[in-house]
Amino acid sequence: MKRRLFFISVISLAVFLAGPVTAGSAQGGGIDVLTQRYNIARTGANNYETILNPSNVNAEQFGKLFTRTVVGDIYAQPLYVRNLEIPGKGKHNVVYVATMHNMVYAFDADDPALSDPLWQVSLGTPVTQGISEDVWGGEDGVLSTPTIDLITQTLYLVSHNSDNGPAIHKLHALDLKTGSEKFNGPVAIQLSVRGQGLGSKNGRLSLDSTNQLQRPALLLLNGFVYMAWGGNHDNGIWHGWLAGYNATNLKEPPRVFTSTPNGFFGGIWMSGGGIASDGTFLYLATGNGTFKAHQGGTEYSDSFLKLKPAGRSFTVVDWFTPYDEVDLDEQDFDFGSTGAIWIPGSNLVLVGGKDGKLYIADRNKMGRFNPNENRNVLVQAVGNDRMYTTPVYWNTGPGGKPTLYAWTVKGPIRAFAMEMADQKLTLSLSSESTISTTGFPPGALTVSSNGSIADTGILWAVYAPRVPDGKRDAVLYALKATDLSKVLWHSEMNTDRDAVGIIAKFNPPVVVNGKVYVASFSNRLNVYGLLNTTAATSSGG
Repeated sequence: MKRRLFFISVISLAVFLAGPVTAGSAQGGGIDVLTQRYNIARTGANNYETILNPSNVNAEQFGKLFTRTVVGDIYAQPLYVRNLEIPGKGKHNVVYVATMHNMVYAFDADDPALSDPLWQVSLGTPVTQGISEDVWGGEDGVLSTPTIDLITQTLYLVSHNSDNGPAIHKLHALDLKTGSEKFNGPVAIQLSVRGQGLGSKNGRLSLDSTNQLQRPALLLLNGFVYMAWGGNHDNGIWHGWLAGYNATNLKEPPRVFTSTPNGFFGGIWMSGGGIASDGTFLYLATGNGTFKAHQGGTEYSDSFLKLKPAGRSFTVVDWFTPYDEVDLDEQDFDFGSTGAIWIPGSNLVLVGGKDGKLYIADRNKMGRFNPNENRNVLVQAVGNDRMYTTPVYWNTGPGGKPTLYAWTVKGPIRAFAMEMADQKLTLSLSSESTISTTGFPPGALTVSSNGSIADTGILWAVYAPRVPDGKRDAVLYALKATDLSKVLWHSEMNTDRDAVGIIAKFNPPVVVNGKVYVASFSNRLNVYGLLNTTAATSSGG
């Protein structure tokens, strides 16, 4: 059954003409993956995949090529840089992997025989005390996805350390070629604002690194590196924090914002999803806690925020909070359980919640709060359970229509076609998968295609199908993006060769330049691709 809901604000028709926004250049044989989900819009789509397509991703031609061994669980999405000259080791395509053991690795991304890291560094002792069940392995090191500045050849990431004292978060700037620290890094992250909120002292509220997790992926924007914090499985005292550091001088005092300076909670966690941007503003969502913005206050829990950097702080330019915020808070259906997305070329920004709904807002008039209805926002139910998987946006979905792919923790993947008529946006269910999640942890999604050629589209999904049996082994699926009922390939067609291992929570597959990089909690990165070099040179449709 099709579901049609109307968006009452005028939205740019360019949403349906928007081209892909991809991290790195698409010239010279492929792309780079410099940030989580390919771009700062966080679409989750690689529209420059010219090698893998539905005609060659099958049981005969596609499978696991090799693995790379690491120490620690991989929560951070791997990143990828082409044609990098490594001192003394020549030129390589490099995949970067950071783990919860505070290890960072640079591996050759292509050659099965080059199993040793090109370089590796330890960022110090990870935190093991007070870590909740939110972190399965019992240690918290590098939890969030790093980001890369290709111009300065720098990898930015945040570690959680327990070196010789209380837990502290540290910001690092590592040389892409050697792993050496640069730009006055690392720097201990110490954030503070004026406020009377829970845990404040003498009118100041400070980040407590002993009880907060730096989960959202980092954002590099206009010379600053941005990062955010949420709670530790709702234990103790926490707030939502956002910080921005000068990318070429980490010791310069940061920009700082907290969602509840005079209240409590409001964590920024987004299931590891990144802070999104349209190139000027930052978009993020907060979880449950104090909400007083509608009364002139500064507390923005359960809200979708549009922020502008301003000196050493941020300005809340606009925001949206669901009309049933109180009910959502009481049921622990807190808002902001997925990452945010900006739809390139449009006025649309969106986020998902634990109530299993997508909220699509006009970034120029987000709707703020009304106790009776959600104004200027299209609300789309995705399923009957919670949503943690950040949706994927593909500008060429079924029927050539822009499409959102969404997934709850129980049920199939659903594709929703986006259409505009009479200045109203509608979403209609266009396809759904035969595979279904059956509980937590959620699955993760990525789409790949060769430009806007619909028949080249593949939706890649990784999830743990036997969670009710207490097993967390993952399966990687390739589905036809224009018809999710069609399974092209999955990793259990040849389990001995293609097994993923324990699912990497919240971590989407990285599809780039003919290979699929899939993280695991089994001390390895899996690398899939075409099983012979002749097929690997094909870019058929």
